[in-house]
Amino acid sequence: MVNFVKKGNYIAIDALRIHDRMLHPLINFSGLQKGRYTIKISGTPGKSMKGEILLEGGILKSFKAYNKTRKFIKNNKELAQIQDPGFTAKGFKIREGKITYRIIKNRVIFDSVYIKGDTATIVGKGELNIKTKKLNINLAIQTVRKLGKIVGSLPVLGYILMGEDNSITFGLKITGTLDDPKVKTSAAKEILLLPFDLIKRTLQSPAHIINTEKKKKKIKVPVIEEITIPKNKVAP
Repeated sequence: MVNFVKKGNYIAIDALRIHDRMLHPLINFSGLQKGRYTIKISGTPGKSMKGEILLEGGILKSFKAYNKTRKFIKNNKELAQIQDPGFTAKGFKIREGKITYRIIKNRVIFDSVYIKGDTATIVGKGELNIKTKKLNINLAIQTVRKLGKIVGSLPVLGYILMGEDNSITFGLKITGTLDDPKVKTSAAKEILLLPFDLIKRTLQSPAHIINTEKKKKKIKVPVIEEITIPKNKVAP
């Protein structure tokens, strides 16, 4: 069901549980496939608009930033020691998610991104310039350690947060353009700036940050509420 309202230059679109083929022209993006989507868009085109997309199932795939991210994770020897976060050639399987954004002239500002999958949860925020196609996206990907993997066996890094609930969170930064995206790891302190509280109600769980000085420092890392993982008794 789709409702459309227009008053002068102002428009509002409410679409309830639509298929991907109806979603794509509304958001000018085809990387969300299958599944069901509820979308709300309102504002004045060309000036300022805001939107919200609720995701029910589906797959994230078939765009260059996804392909670059998948290859980066696969080829990073440190991240390869972590449980597979689910970025495959067939796509990242989505259970549920929520994306909120604003469009101000040529800028698409992603205020919050939350995508929960079978083996990992993605949160983030960032910006896309529609005219230049430039990207500046910060992501945190939360997954679990491989069964039996102990903390001490991982390299000492500055971009992995170790949770006491057996979770591992690592940060990625995507820059470049839509046609030529660049992916690199982001510092752990940047992960903590992501809007976990705006994306979902969160729990605060003590965790350890592994830093380049080989010291463990107690900090608080937001743990996404929906992830429920048994504690790994092997890990310290």
